[in-house]
Amino acid sequence: MTEARCLWQMGSARAVDAGLTMACVSVGEALRHGDVGFARQEGTTDPAVFVNGVCYRIGPSCQAVAAGPKEGLCLCLVAPFDHYAPVFLESGVDSLDGLGTILDQRPEVAKKRNHPQLMVGAGTLGRAVLSGPRAPQAVDDQLSDAALGKTVVQVSDVSGTIVGRRIPSCLVPDESGQWCYTFVGEDHRLMGRLLGASHISLACQIDVYDGITLCLPNQRAYDEMDLDGRARI
Repeated sequence: MTEARCLWQMGSARAVDAGLTMACVSVGEALRHGDVGFARQEGTTDPAVFVNGVCYRIGPSCQAVAAGPKEGLCLCLVAPFDHYAPVFLESGVDSLDGLGTILDQRPEVAKKRNHPQLMVGAGTLGRAVLSGPRAPQAVDDQLSDAALGKTVVQVSDVSGTIVGRRIPSCLVPDESGQWCYTFVGEDHRLMGRLLGASHISLACQIDVYDGITLCLPNQRAYDEMDLDGRARI
């Protein structure tokens, strides 16, 4: 029997949302379980992303900063990325919803809609809207998003890598079952959660997994919190 291939998750977003942002795993330990995935930085709810075995955390001005192996994460979801799916090129996709529709129509995804997936794509965005941490002060190309307490950056004609995930809500009730994306610029000067995009041209690969292996930290704070068995990232 073929051994199940699962995403590995350490920590719980429910706990992070409740204020437990102490480190529960190091970048180096997370990389033992996979080379692509998502995380949140120690002491914050700001995103980090794993691309080709490197963890990038988001800096205060929405720049990508390579994280060292000893840096801490309060949540992570990673897996080995086998690159077994065919590479395909899409030109002129005009929205993230359109990209999600194309991804969901791929045979490897359509046959396993109830399985989690990761996507890695490299290419260009004619326009992108990114969410990052709260900026220390406003700058010309940043808009305050009071509701999120974040900074929203609008950019045009950028090249880089998109890492996406789709976790079916039947596996994790807190998830929407929709694709969520993080963007890392080609020169690493730009990073953030991708809120919107147009004129998307990407070469993509998809990996499909059998499930999620959830681990909770051996920490008293977790023992005392009622997580009712659900976790998300």
